[in-house]
Amino acid sequence: MAVSGTELGFLDQRRAGGGFRWEIRRARQQAGAITKTGRERLLLPDDRHPTGWARRKIGRDGTLWLYENGDPRRWYRYEL
Repeated sequence: MAVSGTELGFLDQRRAGGGFRWEIRRARQQAGAITKTGRERLLLPDDRHPTGWARRKIGRDGTLWLYENGDPRRWYRYEL
């Protein structure tokens, strides 16, 4: 999960069509309630679809860090 002010982002991943699909589910906190605001499909650099699970997911403030399929040398960053 990544948090920036009232904005939230949750990583969702699943198998889809013989491959993997990563998405960010976005939400906003307003008046003590959390409301879903959208969903965004994540692609890797060069618009490549992921070939495995996101591993070692780390959320720091408004940034989500993760790496693909167990390769700790290649981290990817998503910012709210």
